[in-house]
Amino acid sequence: MKWSVIIVALLLIRPCYSQNSIAYSDYRNYFYIFDNGIKKEMEYLPVKSYKNGASCIAYQDNSGTLKIYYNKKIFELLEGATDFYVTKNICLGKCNGQLKIFDNGKTRTISRNSEVFEYGDSIVAFYDKQYKTFNAYYNDSIIQLEDMLTDESFTEFKAGNNMVTYVNNQSEFTVFYHGKKLKLFLVAEPFSYKVGQDIIAFTNYEDLSLNVFRNFAIKKIESQIPSSFLCGKNCVVYVDESGSFKMYKDGKTEIISNIKPDFYYISDEMVIYSEENYFKIYLNGTTYLLETYIPSSYKYDQHCIAYKNNMGVLKFFDKGKTNEITHEVVKNYEINGSVLTYISGNTNKTYFNGKIY
Repeated sequence: MKWSVIIVALLLIRPCYSQNSIAYSDYRNYFYIFDNGIKKEMEYLPVKSYKNGASCIAYQDNSGTLKIYYNKKIFELLEGATDFYVTKNICLGKCNGQLKIFDNGKTRTISRNSEVFEYGDSIVAFYDKQYKTFNAYYNDSIIQLEDMLTDESFTEFKAGNNMVTYVNNQSEFTVFYHGKKLKLFLVAEPFSYKVGQDIIAFTNYEDLSLNVFRNFAIKKIESQIPSSFLCGKNCVVYVDESGSFKMYKDGKTEIISNIKPDFYYISDEMVIYSEENYFKIYLNGTTYLLETYIPSSYKYDQHCIAYKNNMGVLKFFDKGKTNEITHEVVKNYEINGSVLTYISGNTNKTYFNGKIY
């Protein structure tokens, strides 16, 4: 595999606004949003659905209008939305091929006829059937990546948190990153890859290695193809050919464990995994043992995880510390970053910053 990399000197840094909020409906189906210690009633009629994000909350009201709660204000994005998607920074609404986006307090239509798209925290990749173009939305701009007048197909395309990757019609593995399109190498044989934030991991079957694209450069990080790998926020976690569990981060390889995990997930830089049925977290170079068994229920977001132990106690891991939230019977719970909401009896409660509201 021959590589040619275009080096781009200027990096665009996108600010991220986090509002420490979470949405829920009470036993009367009144819709509320908790925002930095304040509970707000938003709708008294039942909402159709809602989704939490780091910078905004999206919901369809009783009439089907897609609304966005952002910076303590309500914005209307789309009437009659058939589906919607929320990430840390954006909300994407869909209706009969129309794609509308909410980003940083602004709404706009990015396509009037698109059925094929991928999205990440701050980016959307989509094929526009009307103009027969493959495009990316990023940083309030729509950038045409490929003219598809003669061929409407791609063999692969994915969106990470802030990157788009695809194989173009010339079999070139191409990356759209920080507003620039880079042709990395010619794909001459099968390969697999994962996309995260500021990083791509991929296999090279010529020399059976695992490689990363990071900081506009390609680097080999493992001489043998791993049995599995995932990308997070500027890091890669993988199980090597011997079964060792590793993380590549900031140009260095860390050994998480010499024991092969039963399973693992990654959320930003936090790794959730099981080792011989022990439930563990790996974060910032430290391993945390949460339980000596796998909880029947757990949910995670960013650097936090909530779960019920085998006694039914609701626990919350945040910033390297696990707190017991309640011994009450919990019917349901949701997590949005450092905010946890749960139902005990007919009461909705929220845990945030060490307090229960």
